[in-house]
Amino acid sequence: MKEVSIFWIFILFLLYIATPTVASTVVQDGKTAISEPELRVLLKNTPQSVIRELKVGSPEVLWEFLNELIKNKRIASETEKLSADKDEVDYLSLALLLQTRRLDFMEKKYLRELNLPDFSDLARERYDGHKDEVAKIPEARRSSHILLACNEACDPMQKIEEGRKLRKRLVSGERFETLVDLYSGDPGSRKNKGKIDAWIERLDGRFVREYVKGLYSIENVGDYSKIVVSKYGTHIIRLDETRSGYLSFKEVKATLIKKLEQEYRDAKLAQYRDSFSLGESTKIYPDTLKRILNEY
Repeated sequence: MKEVSIFWIFILFLLYIATPTVASTVVQDGKTAISEPELRVLLKNTPQSVIRELKVGSPEVLWEFLNELIKNKRIASETEKLSADKDEVDYLSLALLLQTRRLDFMEKKYLRELNLPDFSDLARERYDGHKDEVAKIPEARRSSHILLACNEACDPMQKIEEGRKLRKRLVSGERFETLVDLYSGDPGSRKNKGKIDAWIERLDGRFVREYVKGLYSIENVGDYSKIVVSKYGTHIIRLDETRSGYLSFKEVKATLIKKLEQEYRDAKLAQYRDSFSLGESTKIYPDTLKRILNEY
């Protein structure tokens, strides 16, 4: 008989989810109940995958869900039994925890309800007045290289001399890609005709210092570096492309507005917090304060 009753309870609950109802209580056991507004807030913060399972799941799934809600509410209500006299530390610890959560809740509520002005004009001013800060494109270079790899068994000086000869051939007009296929010991760039698929900045930590220094010693696109020696071997570097200048206002407008909105939120939140600061009626008891501080 009990199983039949539970089954019909969940049939009604399924109907409740599917259609509007005027009932204010969804489930009740003794003095503990979950109201319709409570359930709506709970479902709002519940993953959609769980909600889908509740909609199409078995009565047992719904039962377990409601059971968890009731258990959680009952356990939480146990805190009401704490008293400042009998459970001073726990009572005050809970009060501080609740205060912190309430503080976080009210700040988020304040920010959520804050009306943001239109920052388009201010974004333009920020762009025009601080172009280097908000729109400057970091200097960067693309490159290709031939690596004459040198392991522990090879003679570095021999590789350096071999590199000098290859560089002369390149300067004389031999095809770079052909020499890459014949001589380069870097498998990653070799299959890409020697190209390194990255913009490299002047202080780029992703690459060995010698390579970056050699790349930035090249004056013109298409020219080659002098022989560069690193822990990987001997490099002949070709400068393929350079990048510098400024992004247009259109390219950075959305980012600038987002940043200005965040600055506005931060400033308004600081004002909101300051509005609750100590006032003229404040009294400080230095003896008590000093005594407590001396305990730590």
